[in-house]
Amino acid sequence: FRANALEIPAVITAGSKVPLVVRQGRLEVSASGVAIESGPVGKEIKVQNDSSKKVVTGKIEGPGVVVVGAN
Repeated sequence: FRANALEIPAVITAGSKVPLVVRQGRLEVSASGVAIESGPVGKEIKVQNDSSKKVVTGKIEGPGVVVVGAN
C-alpha cells in the first residue's frame, strides 16, 4: 500500500453541529458551532461559532470535538 492511496475517514462532516472547546491550563470552556469543513482526527478545520457567527479554525480532537486556540 502507498500512504497517499489510503484515505482516513472523516469524523466530522461539513454542516454538522460540534462543540468548540477552549482549554487554558485546567480551565475548559465550550461553545457550540457548525463545521464548515469535514475532516479526520488531527486535521484543522473552519467552524462557525453559533452565537457570534465568527469563523474560527480548530483542530479535530475526536468524533464531534473541535479544540480552538490550543496551547
